[in-house]
Amino acid sequence: MVFVALRVTTEKIPSVMESYKDVKDKHLEKLLRKEPLYFHERYINGIMLDDLREYLDVERYIIGEECLNKEGKKTHIHFHLHLECRKDGLKKDTLQKHCRDKWGWRGKEIYAVQVLETLDDEERWWRYPLKEKRFAVEGDFSDMDLNQMEICAKDEKSRTVELLATSKERELMKNQFRDKMYSSFKKKYEGKDFVGNKILWCEIAKYYYDCGKTPPYNTLDNVVDDVKVYLGYMTVEDLYDLRHN
Repeated sequence: MVFVALRVTTEKIPSVMESYKDVKDKHLEKLLRKEPLYFHERYINGIMLDDLREYLDVERYIIGEECLNKEGKKTHIHFHLHLECRKDGLKKDTLQKHCRDKWGWRGKEIYAVQVLETLDDEERWWRYPLKEKRFAVEGDFSDMDLNQMEICAKDEKSRTVELLATSKERELMKNQFRDKMYSSFKKKYEGKDFVGNKILWCEIAKYYYDCGKTPPYNTLDNVVDDVKVYLGYMTVEDLYDLRHN
């Protein structure tokens, strides 16, 4: 057995998007109002999946549909297909060639593929496509198992979104602190003679303490040099020579 993970961004496939142009059939217009992703889903469930079943000799699979990125923001419509296959000797480059020849896929914007002989965490691998919406399932998965996998996948996605938001906010606060500190030193020292490394080092450390933060002593010399470049007391070339001599 071999395991295949395939991500397909249908919104980047021209034939899918062209299907939405000049729709004049009233029944189809009505269908699209109810099922706006109809052509995306038809491409996966019909055009593509039938071929994959035969080409890979698929034993079972789980397919998920997504329209959000890892930060929880809207992104291009895409599908994750995780398949267990009986095709002997399958290699990543062989499957990539099939994708190019059969469907004309080129580039990571349209698709990405992994071919694995073993799984480190089988349950987590199978539930990965279920982060947003279960699209299609085939094989010996019980309803109870699928429901539990969906709960775990959605919870993991939610926690990832929260962690990324926290990390982004922390980075933003760090940059805001840096900008505020540099602006403060610019007002204090602009147009004046250089006060010396020791005084500047102490001023920076004091600024951190005044803001309720512990100075980054392990890298404070680097901060001093950075401030000197920012204030014009040192050029980037001077900094390079300092670091490489």
